[in-house]
Amino acid sequence: MLFTSFSGSLVSRIPGAVQNNIRSYLQRPLPAINSQLMMGQLITSGRFFSGLSYHGVSLATDERMLPDSMRGYAPTIRGVAATNARVSVMQNGHEIYQTTVAPGPFEINDLYPTSYSGDLDVTVTEANGTVSRFSVPFSAVPESMRPGTSRYNVEVGKTQDSGDDSMFGDLTWQHGMTNTLTFNSGSRIADGYQALMLGGVYGSTLGAFGANLTWSHARVPESEAQSGWMSQLTWSKTFQPTSTTVSLAGYRYSTSGYRDLADVLGERHAASNKQSWDSSQWRQQSRFDLTLSQSLANYGNLFVSGSTQNYRGGKSRDTQLQLGYSNSFSHGISMNLSVGRQRMGGYKDNSNDMQTVTSLSFSFPLGGNGPRVPSLSNSWTHSTDGSSQLQSSLTGMLDEAQTTNYSLNVMRDQQYKQTTLSGNMQKRFSQTTVGLNASKGQDYWQASGNVQGAMAVHGGGVTFGPYLGETFALVEAKGAEGAKVYNSSQLEINDSGYALVPAVTPYRYNRISLDPQGMDSDAELVDSEKQVAPVAGAAVKVVFRTRPGKALLIKSRMADGSELPMGADVLDENNTVVGIAGQGGQIYLRTEQTKGHLSVRWGEGANDSCQLPFDISGKDSNSPIIRLNETCQS
Repeated sequence: MLFTSFSGSLVSRIPGAVQNNIRSYLQRPLPAINSQLMMGQLITSGRFFSGLSYHGVSLATDERMLPDSMRGYAPTIRGVAATNARVSVMQNGHEIYQTTVAPGPFEINDLYPTSYSGDLDVTVTEANGTVSRFSVPFSAVPESMRPGTSRYNVEVGKTQDSGDDSMFGDLTWQHGMTNTLTFNSGSRIADGYQALMLGGVYGSTLGAFGANLTWSHARVPESEAQSGWMSQLTWSKTFQPTSTTVSLAGYRYSTSGYRDLADVLGERHAASNKQSWDSSQWRQQSRFDLTLSQSLANYGNLFVSGSTQNYRGGKSRDTQLQLGYSNSFSHGISMNLSVGRQRMGGYKDNSNDMQTVTSLSFSFPLGGNGPRVPSLSNSWTHSTDGSSQLQSSLTGMLDEAQTTNYSLNVMRDQQYKQTTLSGNMQKRFSQTTVGLNASKGQDYWQASGNVQGAMAVHGGGVTFGPYLGETFALVEAKGAEGAKVYNSSQLEINDSGYALVPAVTPYRYNRISLDPQGMDSDAELVDSEKQVAPVAGAAVKVVFRTRPGKALLIKSRMADGSELPMGADVLDENNTVVGIAGQGGQIYLRTEQTKGHLSVRWGEGANDSCQLPFDISGKDSNSPIIRLNETCQS
């Protein structure tokens, strides 16, 4: 399937100036190898090497094709049962898996992904009541792989955003060796540039440890070829039962010869234009990060984060430290408090002073419960450089269906003694979203509007919708015009019998249902619910059948006064079954004719049927159900 994305903006300071950004690509799923092929204007994965925009081709593992029990990371559990036994797996005090196994060795390799830390406690209960327990260490990071699984990514193309476009190729491969060990490898090659990466992840009761080592060799202008290496070390651990999570990462460029491809291309482009080149990554020598989060149960959450970076070339160190606390109270009240200290590095006399920024915010609803109850948010930010800001925002919905939202804001800058007022409103329609925005400051005012929508061209014409995701559904329901699509606000079948469901989940069953409320009474849905499991990037068509005609409820009897056999088929003049005789001889059906004859049949014999006439020409055509009393003639 071909995808094209476009964005544009009108810059008011430069009359007529428009900024555009277009990205087009072809996408093809390959389920046989759990992969996806893409061609066009793409972006590298950025998993082990820096991200680049390029024009080319990509072939990569698509984990969305795997069942839920095989996605993400979870260890394989192995044990031995003496009898038919029940196996229960607990993590952090919660049961996450239970099964029954036969006598002998057993293996559990289909655990659903859970949190990235917390050892698994396994209990084996034998048929005679004997219980045995053991633990499986479980600490992981996002790069951890299940035992025996692999993930790869191949990208080849021409870079687009570096000034000096160049052909390049990326190859990365990961493999889950054991429950605790994941192997990482990769290479990046371009004209005059090579980089190799080796590493892995090791999970244990002490936490998850990751290590990657990258070597590069680059030919740069006005210099000899440069070689160097970069090491990356990570550690993550959740301590139970205190629910304390620590993530620690250290990056170090050990030699000045290490080069990232983006820097090499930038150096070449700068040299060709007689300019100098500089980037924070190029001069960065080492970096250290620390993140700690602590759950305080009903008393909120606490976090601490910090980082420091060292540079070459005379630039001083960057340092950042932040402490934060958040909590949610009853009645929808919440608050956040953070204190941060930072100093950005500089050269010689341009080094910046340490700056402290304090921020406090809280929000609460203005009333009871319900979708239309507005919420008031207030925040205060103060910095030791003298700046201080106060801001209040009022947000809410104008209707019970939550299709119209609004926001009113006022901000006061204490340092410059300026007040800014702003507001916006957004209305969602079935096929588009319309927004209005306005703001006013001390020396300016601004107003704007925006319209967002999507269009799909298909064999039945053109259908509009609010937006389109990577994978979407086109619903066809001829005769069900006006019917609502469940779980999609303001989405309904249009006058042509179509609707766009803008986003569905690929490789998973998606339930699409129609609500007949709103459709013409002279038709009914034969199908009210469908399930589809599309591939990624598909535009899947979902057809709902309808039955047109007036709804009739006929109370009938045989000529001798006896009731029609319950369950007898009711056929029209084309010998098509249109209904079934119910209890008490009641028959419900739809017909587009004003009069005619129906056949009622309950067997194969000559006397096992009768003829039922009907005539609705004198009845109220606006009635949702026309009731008749008729005699079925033999």
